[in-house]
Amino acid sequence: MKTTLILDCYVDDDGGAPNFIRHLGDRPYHVVRATRESLPDTLEAFSSILITGSAASVAEPTPWVEDLIELLLRAADTKTPTLGVCFGHQALGAAFGGAEAAGRAPVPEVGCVDIQLVADDPIFEGLERRFKCFVSHEDEVRNVGGELKQLAHSAGCDMQALRVSDLPLWGVQFHAEMLYEETVRLVHYRAERHPQLELDVDQAIEELRNTDHICRTLFRNFFELTGA
Repeated sequence: MKTTLILDCYVDDDGGAPNFIRHLGDRPYHVVRATRESLPDTLEAFSSILITGSAASVAEPTPWVEDLIELLLRAADTKTPTLGVCFGHQALGAAFGGAEAAGRAPVPEVGCVDIQLVADDPIFEGLERRFKCFVSHEDEVRNVGGELKQLAHSAGCDMQALRVSDLPLWGVQFHAEMLYEETVRLVHYRAERHPQLELDVDQAIEELRNTDHICRTLFRNFFELTGA
């Protein structure tokens, strides 16, 4: 069995890879801290790619973000199955939708929100057409068409999930992978960073829920669909 490449784009020391690893079972994986390590020159050794969220922004590309976008273009060329979450989702938007497809959202989105599926895609097999999940982002992917196919939206974000053409490359804006403690920290962070939201922190925390079943379903479908 080939190895799953986890591109950990967190900027803090702990990283976000553990959120993914706990859902991989005995599947072999290799973690690269994209913010501080060189990305692989070739994808031949990897069966698939998972990309975490990040406090970084595709709206302010740094050399490592540009390297990541280049890697995503190679993943498309080689049809390497890829699943990006939040920042990873936005990187897919920037790579395949152009500069106008990914950038700052008019209003940051945070909390447990309704995700509505708007297209049939096997990556969501086994999930309800509408489900609640945690979100925390101030960048977004815009529905510009072309190679980016809209799969889901929320009231505050038009592209909560996407697929790149008919390739095995998907992105989700929402965070089904996070544990409760991290979502609580992010609610406090967003409330402090974006006071204009007038966020009711206590209510937002009360509405949080365990979404492990959503992440397990996405990962299972991703690996089964692609044979990765």
